[in-house]
Amino acid sequence: VSLPIISSSVMPKTPVLTSMGYVVGNTLGGGVLALPSVSLPSGLGPSTIALFVTWVGCVATGLLIAEVVLNINDHNDGNNAGGEKSTSIMDMAEQTLGKPAGVASCAIFVLLNYSFLLAYMCKSGEVLDQLFRSISLVSSNGMLQQIHPFSVLYALLIGGAVLVGHKGDAEINLLDTIQNLLMGVLFLSFGTMLAGLLPAAELSDWVRSDPSAVPSAMPMLVCALVFHNVIPSVVTQQDRNPSRIRTAIIGGSLVPVIMYVLFNAAVVGAIPTGDTTTLVEQVSSALGPLALALPIFSMTTLTASILGIATSQVDEFSALMPTCITSQNTESMLGTSLTFLPPLAAACVLTGPGTFEAVLEFGGTFGCLTLFGIIPCAMVWRQRESAMPGIELLPGGTAALTVVAGASLALIASYSTALLT
Repeated sequence: VSLPIISSSVMPKTPVLTSMGYVVGNTLGGGVLALPSVSLPSGLGPSTIALFVTWVGCVATGLLIAEVVLNINDHNDGNNAGGEKSTSIMDMAEQTLGKPAGVASCAIFVLLNYSFLLAYMCKSGEVLDQLFRSISLVSSNGMLQQIHPFSVLYALLIGGAVLVGHKGDAEINLLDTIQNLLMGVLFLSFGTMLAGLLPAAELSDWVRSDPSAVPSAMPMLVCALVFHNVIPSVVTQQDRNPSRIRTAIIGGSLVPVIMYVLFNAAVVGAIPTGDTTTLVEQVSSALGPLALALPIFSMTTLTASILGIATSQVDEFSALMPTCITSQNTESMLGTSLTFLPPLAAACVLTGPGTFEAVLEFGGTFGCLTLFGIIPCAMVWRQRESAMPGIELLPGGTAALTVVAGASLALIASYSTALLT
């Protein structure tokens, strides 16, 4: 769930467990639905190792972003007591790398969110089809995923919730309530699936492996483990205490990794052939009477993801609105329209098999690895090389920055080569 970036000068001290919950909620999302399709070819062992390696990289870049927030805020407080804190990616990039980098970061952020919204809207029709067939509301011809009005109605409902949530502080509680309910349903349906799949898993299916399939899975793993939008909020919640921030980031991001490993183990054990072409049908068959848990889990993760990403996107657009727009209702309406209409129009055109995975791979490679991989390394390097004193959250100095940035560039180059060939 991609929560909005919070920009606030004063926030009360928050328990570390609460901030960990923010990170957990930010990480869990629609990306988990694509994990089995990239994990099955490589097998449980290699995909689990790849998950933890990706997690280490995401934690490293998360700590880098937290370091930038800490040091920029400390610097601003020193020059402007009581000044407003810079907690958006655009502000951080602009203050450390210059205005062109800030504009570029903002553009990447918006395009990345658009790609995620497009992927999740495309997937929603497929999941609604599966859900309605599970409860015998439609025939089994799978036509719903080709009917655009269902995705339109789904997007309008979520857009309405986001719009109401941005009209005033009192209504924001609506989004918080919806997100909390969604997380409850998510964990309940997830537990139900594990209860139905794990007991039937075969050890022989778990030991099957093909490490050569791991590189092609990395972009999707990055998508599934990104939690960086919420880091500025965590820094502020923990009163900029480095130890508490590290605990919140590392502990909060580890919980989804463990859930993903369990999810992969359950699915790999339920699909002995490793065939991903009929993945949903095979998992549903393995669940038996608990099959309804799969579409409920899928729809919950999609809804939670879209809500969080859309809220963040509307916040970004609101910050870019011209000063002549003084009405909050007008600002909210424009921001919500700009957030939902472009990806919804694209989803109506691109609806079809494979769109969900392809868009996530593209966004994870070029968007996540650039915005949350390369740019944080550049910002921290510039801070550490400048006269601005600061705290270092990620050990290893320039060597660590080089490794993280180099790994991100290598993945981008590998994916680009695969696209060209």
